Amino acid sequence: ADNPDVAGSWVATPKVYVALLTQSGTSAPTAAVRSNTLSAAIVWSRTDVGKYVGTLAGAFPITTQLYYSQINNGVDQISGAVRLNRIDANSVNLMTGDLTDYADFAGASIDGIYINIEVYP
Repeated sequence: ADNPDVAGSWVATPKVYVALLTQSGTSAPTAAVRSNTLSAAIVWSRTDVGKYVGTLAGAFPITTQLYYSQINNGVDQISGAVRLNRIDANSVNLMTGDLTDYADFAGASIDGIYINIEVYP
């Protein structure tokens, strides 16, 4: 659906996915989903130390998109970094690491990474 903005123009309403991810050891991340208007749930997997993939068929087309991620707790917010980006129409990539090369947090588990994905029609 569309919504009027303050100038009276119509602005497309995005599909959104908002979740808090946690993970330990070699297990896949667990998502505490706060909001999801995509076609279904994103399935998260661990591909390597500090590297994760979220998969949902056709959910991430090449259109106007916003991917946002933030360390919520459990990791030093000064030296830590997290990056979320589109891989293809079916998947997104999440990497955690230090600010210089996204190296692993010395094998640390994810203890609260906030994810917000918006897909505009």
